Amino acid sequence: MKDLINEKLPNHLLKTDMCYRSFAREEYVGVIGCGFFLKSGVSRDHINSRYSHYAAVYVLRGTGTFIDHTGKKYKITPGCLFQRNPAYKHTLLIDPDSNWAECFIGMKNTIIENEEVRQNVLNSHEEEWKKEVLQMPNKTLDILEHLNIINPKTPVLYPGVRLEKVQRFDTILQRMKTASELQLLKLQLEILNLLSDLNSLEATRRTSSYEEEIVEFACKRIMGDLCERTPFPELLQGIGISYSRLRSIFRKHMGVSPGTYKIQRRIDHACTLLATSTSSIQQIAADLGYNDQFAFSAQFKKVTGITPNKFRKDFIRPNFGNFTS
Repeated sequence: MKDLINEKLPNHLLKTDMCYRSFAREEYVGVIGCGFFLKSGVSRDHINSRYSHYAAVYVLRGTGTFIDHTGKKYKITPGCLFQRNPAYKHTLLIDPDSNWAECFIGMKNTIIENEEVRQNVLNSHEEEWKKEVLQMPNKTLDILEHLNIINPKTPVLYPGVRLEKVQRFDTILQRMKTASELQLLKLQLEILNLLSDLNSLEATRRTSSYEEEIVEFACKRIMGDLCERTPFPELLQGIGISYSRLRSIFRKHMGVSPGTYKIQRRIDHACTLLATSTSSIQQIAADLGYNDQFAFSAQFKKVTGITPNKFRKDFIRPNFGNFTS
């Protein structure tokens, strides 16, 4: 398994909140579920059991082990997405001290030719649909596989924790709570799109472009910290690999270390400030997080070959008025 990029999630997305809805169309009843679940202290989630519907569980926090119907074990970490396949039994063991948090999507499209049975399912309470349709034909996996949205033979995917994707789970959940039956059909399509996107992230992770994604992620973190002095192991945590390995990948693609890259971008920003503001060099140095003007001037000259004052006089003076140094 390649390492994951895990983005930090706001606390309001780490919660317990869920909704199940059912709807009818011609000869079938559709059921969709979406939600968030906290399982702190839980150690045995499911033991050799079979779900009545298809479910995709996106792990946001915590660790554990998923065991498929063949006995194969998969290490579960934040950013994993495992599939509960109604055709097979599975086991999920959770590390009880890992403060587990997840979000999930559940789906079941059941063929029900009897109108009376279909109406009974629709009129039942939220949890009763499981009992009603448990033994009836389930077409969800056929649909998902036919549309190439999932691969039933790959029970665990590794898309990484992506804030935008988790927010989409939450948007679907909130809309489900008040959606009309017609709107539920549209939400079902949005669920399929979300599953497809998560599956695509897994495909991307398996290619060489994954390293490029790591570098892009690191560059964004560095650019957001130009005026600070956050230690790199701390600044780049959450990417899912050691700093030494990240540094090697970064140098391979960028030609410089993360530290040198940060200095270069900071000096680039300094040049912009020298060119577009009337702030003194002392103030610019302070704004960029330097201890004093002398430290700033020394690093500026090391990178550009000239002092900040000379840069401003030689290159900027024709376009601006008087500056203070």
